[in-house]
Amino acid sequence: MDYRRPRKSGIQVLAHLLASEGGAWGYQMAQDLSISPTVLYHILDRFEGKGWITKRTEIMEPDSPWKPPRKFVQLTDKGRAAAEQFID
Repeated sequence: MDYRRPRKSGIQVLAHLLASEGGAWGYQMAQDLSISPTVLYHILDRFEGKGWITKRTEIMEPDSPWKPPRKFVQLTDKGRAAAEQFID
């Protein structure tokens, strides 16, 4: 398949997800890649729109306003194909 090449940070995200096999938590991925969470979630939203990833939200402590929901991210088959195309 022919996909438009993502920017460097997008390729880092694809590589991280490809290496993590089962998926990754968003905040931890931002920490691992030294990308701001804001930038990461913009990348993830773009990838979700292309059908490359799926996101699942998990509420850790529903009664606590201090704990934001966690996002778990996984590559789809289409995303895996894109990642393999861009990562040498």
